[in-house]
Amino acid sequence: MIIKALKQYGRRSLALKRLFLWYYTRRREYLPEWSGIIGGDRERWDAALTAAKNGPHVLVATSVGGNQAVSVVEQVLSAALTLQGANVHVLLCDEALPACMLCHIGLYPNLKQFARYGPSRDLCKSCFKPAAAAYKPFGLTVHRYSDFLTPEDWKNAEAVASTLPLAEIGAYRLDGMAVGEHALAGALRFYARGTLEGERYADPVLRRYLKAALLTTFATRRLLQAHDYECAVFHHGIYVPQGLIGEVCRQEKVRVVNWNPAYRKQCFIFSHGDTYHHTLMSEPAARWENIPWTPRMETQLMDYLKSRWRGSMDWIWFQDKPEEDLKSVAREVGVDFSKPCVGLLTNVFWDAQLHYPANAFRDMPPLRAVVAFEENPEEVEGHYFYIAGDEHRVIRLDAVILSFPLE
Repeated sequence: MIIKALKQYGRRSLALKRLFLWYYTRRREYLPEWSGIIGGDRERWDAALTAAKNGPHVLVATSVGGNQAVSVVEQVLSAALTLQGANVHVLLCDEALPACMLCHIGLYPNLKQFARYGPSRDLCKSCFKPAAAAYKPFGLTVHRYSDFLTPEDWKNAEAVASTLPLAEIGAYRLDGMAVGEHALAGALRFYARGTLEGERYADPVLRRYLKAALLTTFATRRLLQAHDYECAVFHHGIYVPQGLIGEVCRQEKVRVVNWNPAYRKQCFIFSHGDTYHHTLMSEPAARWENIPWTPRMETQLMDYLKSRWRGSMDWIWFQDKPEEDLKSVAREVGVDFSKPCVGLLTNVFWDAQLHYPANAFRDMPPLRAVVAFEENPEEVEGHYFYIAGDEHRVIRLDAVILSFPLE
């Protein structure tokens, strides 16, 4: 079976082959065997399942079952909520979406193939069926996207996605919902870029994400109107499809709880009402600014902040072997630290397009930030600017500051 499948994947990227091999050879080492876990105390589970039929309706909107780490957490949530008396329903994409957050350019070096077929020939095959099989032992109600999409929905999604001018997609709204914004964010994430300008096949890829965003919106709205959910819980809360699920839930007055792994080991963030990217910024400072502070808390906090240098207390970090020798850094990036330096920390370009409000610039191509200093060149003459982001550069600003091209 594996040999036959590998031949099918023969022209796919190496990353896709590795993903496929992992699924068929090693997944059992990492994924729960729910049939055994639940079967070990079947009587208790069946009793909880029966009692939960009269409990509050909760939608676990997993959707992208091929994201194994996410799917496992939401399976655990489904079990825990059921044991607490909630009537849990699950939502899965059954190969309906023409693009989603599981897709990225690293899996598709042949962009022409993705533009033409999307994930239907590969990722979709290892997404819906494994997730549906994992949920089967639970005995929960599992909904599929296609169950809530009509022929008219498909026709409308295709019509809008194929005819809307490219420049208008990001601002496109449907019944007040920011459908185009999430579609654009999904495409930016696919390319891992802050702008689609100059990207090959950007037009068909963005239109794929717009169509997927519309289909998600149609399916979610019809599902919520068919069932009286008190709450929907799902990963992340932005991009396609999760961002659209959140948009529809809020419009339909269904309470939203988004979750995401925190940086710190064995910790998760559950944010109520919206994605944590937004709630962490909008949370009233009064909730924490008057916390009684103790020397023990101070020590714990400072120890953790120091650990962030190497990620020793985290399970998410971005530097495996950080360079801490300043002279080595200076040699590598070509900066003279004896002169005044300014660091422009531009964040992750594609994430910041949706995570945060635009405070200084419309977008963040590296050299664009230099324009902020053009009005006072004498104040920055001889300075070095280190611009962090997708492309790391060091730019010496001197008397020719105005000749730098703004990308």
